[in-house]
Amino acid sequence: MSKGRGRADTHKKKKLGGWILLSVLTTLNLLLSVLLRISDRRRVLQAIEKDGQLSVLYTGEKTTKTE
Repeated sequence: MSKGRGRADTHKKKKLGGWILLSVLTTLNLLLSVLLRISDRRRVLQAIEKDGQLSVLYTGEKTTKTE
């Protein structure tokens, strides 16, 4: 085994560690996003049940009522 090959193996391990860290951070970000979305949805549903007023909590989508 030559010295050059040993250095290449170490370099590959560093790259793999970076990918693992990136994967963990991405997974945590996804999990947090899903949990926040669930929380927001629950707050919206509670607001609808209590007052029927949705405009303060959820402004991403506007709908109009026709009576």
